[in-house]
Amino acid sequence: MIVLMTLLVTFAELLISSVRSIQPHGPYRLMGYSLGAKAIFCCLQLLASSGHHGAIEDVYLVGGPMSASDHKAWRQARSVVSGRFVNGFASRDAVLGIIYRATHLDTPAGLSPVCLPGVEDVDLSRLIKSHSEYASKMDDCVAAMRV
Repeated sequence: MIVLMTLLVTFAELLISSVRSIQPHGPYRLMGYSLGAKAIFCCLQLLASSGHHGAIEDVYLVGGPMSASDHKAWRQARSVVSGRFVNGFASRDAVLGIIYRATHLDTPAGLSPVCLPGVEDVDLSRLIKSHSEYASKMDDCVAAMRV
């Protein structure tokens, strides 16, 4: 678990660096699903810890393996986002549920709403029945989140 978190933080740092090398100044809009959502969430936390509040315009996280109940982490991540902050979840995503719950005691944001002011929870359950469907149904997810 520690190795995965170290890799995600490293990936988050690389993502921030890459985005800034392509476009040094915002606005930035970020979207990711599954581990991509987790990497973006880590990026937001890194940006918040270095005082970059409001640096990202919009964020769309879909099927994310991060805690839905860690409101402190969500508020920290939210502080970096000046516009929309969307959590797309599918309550019937058994793959995410099994994998996440093997190492965590709570529920991932990809399975349930975060229920926090400033975070828009969009239920994608009518579209997504399995974690493997996100890639092929991303256009439908994007439309449902009104990106």
